[in-house]
Amino acid sequence: KNSEFEKYAFPEANIKIIDELIESEKYFPEILSRIEIDYDSVYGYDLPLIHSSVDEIQKFLLTKNLKYLIKAIEIKPQIYLDESIDLNEIFYKIKPNQTLLNSMEKKYINEKRLSPSSIAWTTYQHLIKLSYQIDDIRLKRIINKIEIAIHSSKAKKITRNEFKKFMGRR
Repeated sequence: KNSEFEKYAFPEANIKIIDELIESEKYFPEILSRIEIDYDSVYGYDLPLIHSSVDEIQKFLLTKNLKYLIKAIEIKPQIYLDESIDLNEIFYKIKPNQTLLNSMEKKYINEKRLSPSSIAWTTYQHLIKLSYQIDDIRLKRIINKIEIAIHSSKAKKITRNEFKKFMGRR
């Protein structure tokens, strides 16, 4: 029995979207699934750009779709060059009575909050480790896009609608 939707569906388009979602889920570092963004760690000029970039990071954490991470970095690459931690490595440092943790590590352990740069760095390191384990051209393209976004000298321009959203006017 065909549903009304099936008459209008484009199977090839649906398959491509589903494949993209599965791929992003496969590459998403599970350690990030229970964290929140540390908004106190984000500062600088160009607040609308920073807000838009952090908004894309939030979408990345909610959807586990890597295109949002890449877009966030492209919008304001400077905030992803800030000091960061790699959650993939932090658990090697944690011991009972550990007192040599920096403030970012303590904030993660106590509050489960991370800076956008730490989210990007953790994801990047996770993807690099995966690329050594599996030979996947799509994974290498994603890593390349992140590297290009980080090293781009120009931030993307913000649209009028994004600025209105930042100002609280929709």
